[in-house]
Amino acid sequence: MKKKVTARAPGKLIISGEYAAFYGMPVIAFAIDEFTETIASIIPEDFVEIELKDYNFKIKLSFDSIGQRYLRTQERYNNFLSGALPVYKVLEEPVDLCCFIISKISKKQTGIKLSIKSTVPIASGFGSSASVIVSLIKALDSLLGTNLTQEDFYKLALEAENLVHGYSSGIDIATSIAGGCNYFSKLNSYYNSSLQVKRANPPSCFDVEDRLLRCATLQSLEGRRNYDGVCDIATRDFRMNSPEVEFISIFTGKPEISTGETIVKARNLLKISDRKCKFKEVTLNLKDAFENKNLLKTMNQIRNNNELLKELGVVPKKVQRFIEEIEICSGAAKICGSGAVAGENAGAVIAIGNFDCINEIAKKFNYIVKRVKPSNIGAHVL
Repeated sequence: MKKKVTARAPGKLIISGEYAAFYGMPVIAFAIDEFTETIASIIPEDFVEIELKDYNFKIKLSFDSIGQRYLRTQERYNNFLSGALPVYKVLEEPVDLCCFIISKISKKQTGIKLSIKSTVPIASGFGSSASVIVSLIKALDSLLGTNLTQEDFYKLALEAENLVHGYSSGIDIATSIAGGCNYFSKLNSYYNSSLQVKRANPPSCFDVEDRLLRCATLQSLEGRRNYDGVCDIATRDFRMNSPEVEFISIFTGKPEISTGETIVKARNLLKISDRKCKFKEVTLNLKDAFENKNLLKTMNQIRNNNELLKELGVVPKKVQRFIEEIEICSGAAKICGSGAVAGENAGAVIAIGNFDCINEIAKKFNYIVKRVKPSNIGAHVL
């Protein structure tokens, strides 16, 4: 058993297909160069010490207390599933998520100290929850020598993310585990672990041959910085159409409503409409645009995606005005993540266009602009 482990897992951005993923539609997503870092160490104590640096929070918990929190969390999630509890009340505190994962992994009452910090913006469409979950599981699995199978790793991470969002598509989890840029060709359901993914390395983002890689069997190899040649990953890929094309992320502010609440409302609306098929069409057109190095088609499909998201009601009016100004500036943009069904903020927006022009527009809205740096590094131990 190791004495100390440091593990990292990246956040993500979704280019297309976010809500339609719940109904088996394809998705394009890539990992970003922002990480959650978990430092886990063995301590000669009969408790677990957890420090959440981003919340300025620290607590010491007995194993009985961790077990009780685990059971209460399970009960609250069951109440959510039955409709008796809103999703944002499943986790009473952020530390409850840690307790859930510890209870699932640790089979012995071993004293553990955990310190978690992240550069991934919280509740803003960058996959912060998945990044925290994957980083924590990776650290504990390595520290305690539990040797989780790839499938068990994925299933546990998916189960944990369900506690945060209610229903997880698995996209954020899979992208954080594997890193790189991924084309998810099919998702059977939001609770099924048989996610299928075709993977290529950034900036190559799309369909790679005809072989499918089950997400549940993604290798999560300790210390590996990439996954080239692992898990029967196909070698042929399709790159972005020119070096000048770059994705730009704009942070519009943390949504006033939880991601889980937005997902539940938008998912129900999508269920009773034909928009999921329209999302599929946009995603497939985007894939085709990248394969054929067609920048104009790429931008048009991002605009079409934005229109569909507006119809779902997850793009606040202020963010709509911002995106409209980007389009006037010959760019294209859309929310990246759940967006929001209430308030003015929508978390992350992803855009293509002239950086200086987009930056000037963002200043008028008091938004934060960054050039996106894709990450080829998935979950790993330092």
